[in-house]
Amino acid sequence: MPSEKNASSSPGGEALRKRLTSFVTRIDASLNLTVLHTEPGTAPMVAAALDEAALDGVLGTVAGDDTVMIINAAPDGGGALARKLAPLHKTSS
Repeated sequence: MPSEKNASSSPGGEALRKRLTSFVTRIDASLNLTVLHTEPGTAPMVAAALDEAALDGVLGTVAGDDTVMIINAAPDGGGALARKLAPLHKTSS
């Protein structure tokens, strides 16, 4: 199954790309945290896709109703991950 996780050139593969494109409305970062703002009720699905993608440097996720907090291993990893995911979120063209 690990070979399917990175099936596309996007970070984390096709399943993650689809959920980011469909549900994430804004991405913010601070120090080692990346915060994804989602459509109401969709944060758990986005967090599950992130967990399944097993992105390098990500320790884990915490999901509420419309927010996902991603904890990065690097003390300043929040911004780097936000920049990596930004092209894939819902409001991108």
